[in-house]
Amino acid sequence: MKLVTSAEMASLEQAAFRDGETNPRQLMELAGQRATRAILNVIGPDPMRVLILVGPGNNGGDGLVVARALSESSHHRVTVFFAQSELSELGRLMVDQLPHKIEKVYESEQIERELAQAEVIIDALFGIGLSRELSEPYTRIISELNRLTGRHVISLDVPSGLDCDRGIALGACVRARQTLTFQYAKTGFFLEDGPAHAGKIKIIPLDFSDKVIKKAKFFHFLMSRSLVRKWLEPLQTTTHKSRQGSLLVVAGSTGMWGAAHLVTEGAYRVGAGYVTLALDQKSYGKDMSPFASAEVLTTERSNLKMFEKKSACLLGPGAGVGADLRGLILKAKEVNLPTLLDADALTELSKMKLKLPSHWVLTPHVGELTRLLGKADGASISKKRLEAAKECSKKYGCIVLAKGFKTIVATPNGNTIIVPTGNAALAKAGSGDVLSGFIGGLLAQGIEPLRATLVGAYLHGYEADRWVNSGRDQRSMMPKDLLRMVPRMLSKLRGDA
Repeated sequence: MKLVTSAEMASLEQAAFRDGETNPRQLMELAGQRATRAILNVIGPDPMRVLILVGPGNNGGDGLVVARALSESSHHRVTVFFAQSELSELGRLMVDQLPHKIEKVYESEQIERELAQAEVIIDALFGIGLSRELSEPYTRIISELNRLTGRHVISLDVPSGLDCDRGIALGACVRARQTLTFQYAKTGFFLEDGPAHAGKIKIIPLDFSDKVIKKAKFFHFLMSRSLVRKWLEPLQTTTHKSRQGSLLVVAGSTGMWGAAHLVTEGAYRVGAGYVTLALDQKSYGKDMSPFASAEVLTTERSNLKMFEKKSACLLGPGAGVGADLRGLILKAKEVNLPTLLDADALTELSKMKLKLPSHWVLTPHVGELTRLLGKADGASISKKRLEAAKECSKKYGCIVLAKGFKTIVATPNGNTIIVPTGNAALAKAGSGDVLSGFIGGLLAQGIEPLRATLVGAYLHGYEADRWVNSGRDQRSMMPKDLLRMVPRMLSKLRGDA
């Protein structure tokens, strides 16, 4: 599914205006009328008290169209609350068209009473243009609204107070039961605070022509379950282990063998034919747990022969930092296999000035992403993961999976794909090692690197969602649970179960 930022949506609207397809007034009328139909489908025909919160901009104008349309086409009792007296030019025009039977409230002191009496609340305070933290009276209005329970709270286009690009709540932010967004969903609905505030998302089409749409450039997308089914084809009945690929794993070190175990089993669970764990001869046998599934190769890490007959490579989890790991990154680049770098390999990569092959995958968390970009402030990176992932992908020339809520995958051509699965159950050491194993195992099977990354990330998050949806607490999930769930979850994702 295509997603847009606020600037991209504004550009689409301007293109439609320039081509003479519509004008701002007509577009506002269309948006409001279609939103009204969607609202009536939710709340039904039985008379209810509807309160519409109107802000100063064009989002408020959309709300005024909804107020008029609801009043004219239903028996609902409509009240319009004006958060401030100043309105946009179109907003003032829409006020003049309101039927007399609509009650208008201008005094902010009455907001508590109006909210308490309303059964349906339409949020039309702010739309896509908001980029600053809200102040009074909006913070108080939204705080009072969010305290209510049992109301239909519907936001027009964007929940007021949400940065619709980054998904950051700008102070107070409406918690909607549903967001009726125009033409395309916005990137911020799926990131950070966005999912908690947007609720159920319904897209209201604005009838832009094919000509306008074809001229537009889309850079942001949402990963879907249907793509997992399409890309993760059932195994051929005649396949054998050699056809399923061979993954070289350089992971684990003294005291860090758990990472190697999670990675290797994760790769096997998603179908890799062979998984070879390359261990330094000095470390082997000291405190290593048995690896029943993986072939264990004891060798010097400088030995280029370890790459022979391998179809993909995975470097880093628990491997330990140092010059030998940097050398291994260079050797992996030399043999030109699809390669995933995680954990310690990312730390070493951040010390190198190196452009990577486009079929490589980096899987940084926020701290690692900060180091890869040579930044000092991880807090600012965490608020701008979409931009940071794109910047990192461009810098290194490969696929970047930026961990966080939600996962973002960026490609060197400037595209980003948001993976909508996953929750806080994954906030535990070892979860990322399982993810690397999933992606590495798919790479080994010859699945195109971007697809392997997206399928692995979707599966990883899907398992966490199923864990929580089954009634189990988020805190209780262990990384090994992700491995145990794979057989059933793969079948469910493909529609086999």
